Amino acid sequence: MEAVTTIFVFMAIYVTQAVGFSETATQLVMLETIGVSILAGVVWGYLVDRVGPQRVLHLAVLVLAVMLVGAASVPAFGLPGWLFWVVAALAGVAISGTACSEKPLLLMLTPPQYVGQFFGLNSLVGRFSSIFGPLLWGLMTGLLGLPQFSVLIVLAAFAFIALMILRKVSDHERQWSREQVALDMVD
Repeated sequence: MEAVTTIFVFMAIYVTQAVGFSETATQLVMLETIGVSILAGVVWGYLVDRVGPQRVLHLAVLVLAVMLVGAASVPAFGLPGWLFWVVAALAGVAISGTACSEKPLLLMLTPPQYVGQFFGLNSLVGRFSSIFGPLLWGLMTGLLGLPQFSVLIVLAAFAFIALMILRKVSDHERQWSREQVALDMVD
């Protein structure tokens, strides 16, 4: 989530400063990301129902990592700017895949009596990432003077770490006892 939050916060700045797009082109890139995200959300939702949220989240995080490396590569290696349009489409795919699969996976993994607590923890982690991502960006680019694409490489590394953790998570249907379900109804 940290990478997704940071993308939302800094995409316009990165596209204008690091990639070199005009303000109009930047707005069109962001519009493309949103449009692709909406369309991909329908596909991801279908896939969550068919193959399960863990596999979908795994694929979405993989797309996110590839997108981050691609976004960093355009300015780092002086690649043509039109490649960033592909990166923006991948961003939309990754963002919607993460959004469509993370909550269903959490719901599958959580005992019924703890759903509120786990969703609260998920929200807290999301809020933490909305602080940590921009802080990381500011420290790396402002304090250390590193190029903006270096932050994307670090975020891609976080995504790969998340993939390693996620591959051990099973989304097989849990069998909760009657007592656990009854406790959930009482609470």
